[in-house]
Amino acid sequence: MNATEELLRRLAANDEGCLHRFSPRGKRGPATLDRQTHALVQLSALLAADAATATLRWAVEAASTTGVDEAALVQVLLTTASVTGAAQTVASAPRLALALDMDVEVEGWDGT
Repeated sequence: MNATEELLRRLAANDEGCLHRFSPRGKRGPATLDRQTHALVQLSALLAADAATATLRWAVEAASTTGVDEAALVQVLLTTASVTGAAQTVASAPRLALALDMDVEVEGWDGT
């Protein structure tokens, strides 16, 4: 079994030691993503998980500190749309806009 297969096996088995080892607070493994890609993946996961606006704002700020521009952040939303579906994309778009300090008025939406 190669190292990648072993890692996936341990993650699938909910091996807490493995989870802590690769969590953001733990040590990162040898095959890590560059900072920009890591930030974009985080944003993608948060959009897919229907994260709150404040959490998206944190992810946008983290990505911005790595040099990611607004166009790339919006592209993350568009890229996740094919996986999460139209309903999730429509729900996430105004939150991402607020996280980017943009006001897109949507009738009946309270900003949460």
